[in-house]
Amino acid sequence: MKRTGIALLAVPALALTAAAPASARVIDLGQDPAVPVPSCINTSSDTNCRAITKTTAYPVRTGQTKAPMTVPADGRIVALTLRVGKPTRKQNLFFKQTYGGTARIRLTTVRFGKRLAARVTHQSSEIRLEPYFGKTVQIPLGKTLAVKKGDGVGITTDTFAPVLTVNAGMDNTWRTSRARGSCELFNVETALLGVGTSGAFSCFYTNERPTYSATLVTLPTPPPVTKP
Repeated sequence: MKRTGIALLAVPALALTAAAPASARVIDLGQDPAVPVPSCINTSSDTNCRAITKTTAYPVRTGQTKAPMTVPADGRIVALTLRVGKPTRKQNLFFKQTYGGTARIRLTTVRFGKRLAARVTHQSSEIRLEPYFGKTVQIPLGKTLAVKKGDGVGITTDTFAPVLTVNAGMDNTWRTSRARGSCELFNVETALLGVGTSGAFSCFYTNERPTYSATLVTLPTPPPVTKP
């Protein structure tokens, strides 16, 4: 009878151990409450209205934070947050005519290779930006994007996206998927569109940064099982 009692007591102990919840984290990649106001602020005196055009881009450094959009753990990107500029009607028309359409963006995950090369692993559907001009908005993704530790999370536009701050200090830097020697050819199409597309992020810019962040939910990691 004593042996039976010991066996019965062991069962709930095992059940309690197995019931411990798996843990996951929610991480806002690139989030910075002090992020500068994006260029294009819809004032007649704003002569330095800048936008990201026809490329894929990601920040390299934002202030004291290095590689702010590098994924720290396996998981899924579930939302995109944008701080969008507000071009005047004249500025918006210029961008549309020069870069081939209305402001739009896609969230893009890439896997890095050698010498700044990267391959697109996932890409969100297109997001039109005009409804969000002058606003900060968080947009949940209809289809979340799977990422692995070390992946990068960038943004892609095949037209233009007013999500760039300028005169932000020399500790704010970013890269685009333009080829070396063509970093100032802003109307040449260099956007990485579609899963499997690859390119090199050869162009490096200082004193500027894209104004976006992304929400990562890491994969749950079960706690170690302790034997009773």
